Amino acid sequence: MIKLLSALGLGDGNGNTSSMRVVFVLVVLAVLAPKIILAIKTSTVPAWSIEDMEMLGIAFGVKLVQNQQEKTDTKETKPQ
Repeated sequence: MIKLLSALGLGDGNGNTSSMRVVFVLVVLAVLAPKIILAIKTSTVPAWSIEDMEMLGIAFGVKLVQNQQEKTDTKETKPQ
């Protein structure tokens, strides 16, 4: 399972699974997949609502904050 998650880009580079990446992918798939499947079945363009954009914005925003905190933590703990 760990190898599969790493192959999908959900690892942290050290052989561990990144729970933040897993949650991020699940949220994005939960928003995008139903719209894309419905658009393919009906041969129409996906109809994006404000709620969809809010969910994706929140997911991307949380990931950006987490990345920024990781960079700050490594700078503080890095020996000079």
